[in-house]
Amino acid sequence: MEPSNKHEQIIARAVDEKYLRDGGDRHHLMVRDIAMSVDFLMSAADTQFLVQYVRWRDAHPAADVPMICVISQAGSVGRAAEPAAE
Repeated sequence: MEPSNKHEQIIARAVDEKYLRDGGDRHHLMVRDIAMSVDFLMSAADTQFLVQYVRWRDAHPAADVPMICVISQAGSVGRAAEPAAE
């Protein structure tokens, strides 16, 4: 499931990071936490993407897809390097 705009990219990254830290969270708790953590007002489409992405992430563990975030040796979650622009 690929994000199609900037808000969806932010939401997907937040879900991936939370999933790696707290994969056992119930879906409604994860959705609530992500919705409260983003720094923009979510539209209905953003909220729908969030719910669908949480469900998709649960069905497709991070090991099965290219990861948006990586875990450093210290155990903290960080963003993966962005590809260089040509």
